[in-house]
Amino acid sequence: MANDKRERQRQARTARIEQERQDQDRARRNRMAFIIGGAVVLVIAIVVLAGLLSSDDGDDETLIVETADATDETTETTDETPETTAPVPVCPPEQGVDEPVLVFDEAPPNCIELETTYRATMVTNQGDIVLELDPALDPVSVNNFIVLARYRYYDGVTFHRVIEDFVIQGGDPVGDPPGTGGPGYQFTGGTPADGYEIGDIAMANRGDPTSNGAQFFIITGTNGASLPPLYSPLGSVVEGLDIALEIQSVETEGADQPVEDVVIESIIVEPVG
Repeated sequence: MANDKRERQRQARTARIEQERQDQDRARRNRMAFIIGGAVVLVIAIVVLAGLLSSDDGDDETLIVETADATDETTETTDETPETTAPVPVCPPEQGVDEPVLVFDEAPPNCIELETTYRATMVTNQGDIVLELDPALDPVSVNNFIVLARYRYYDGVTFHRVIEDFVIQGGDPVGDPPGTGGPGYQFTGGTPADGYEIGDIAMANRGDPTSNGAQFFIITGTNGASLPPLYSPLGSVVEGLDIALEIQSVETEGADQPVEDVVIESIIVEPVG
């Protein structure tokens, strides 16, 4: 009987030791899972923070627009790969390049005659809008627009933002969604001496003429004409203002984006004296 008792004690002790070992293993696994889980959460937090910090990379363009009723802000960034690139822009031929160039390393040099006005025929799928571009208003911004047009930067681009009695805004071929991209650089333009009028065309920016890039807007209503003088002037519509006014009335959805694309098929620029 004594031997049986000792055997039962031995078995109980063995079972207790095994149970303690299992408990220790379970505790060790829980600690490891906690450590790994914490590390994963930390990595995710770092990635998210890095994404937030890198979303404003200095190439963004925004038109901050103020109406009588509200302030409307659009932020633009770009991650898309362009069709072609020109690392350092040179003056394109007056008739334009063969293939569109969408991203540059820096702003272009001066490529226009500063004493000459220019006629830009903007061919859209709604009709033609003819612009008179006057370097006397802001030579840097007018030169930038003409150079980009001759690089065919605007070919196939939509008016991505349309607000009735305000503006129609376009000029972004690389953003996804449209309105979130730029040409790869920013530049500082001038500001208007006498405000704006319906039919004027100006550069879009973040409410600061040091943040000009490629996007532009045409003023189509009194709310647009009352914008503060923060957007660099390019010129005005001389033919086809009725087309611009028709565009401002198209059906839109979120972010004031037309339901059916309003496309700039090409912009042809020529000097007029």
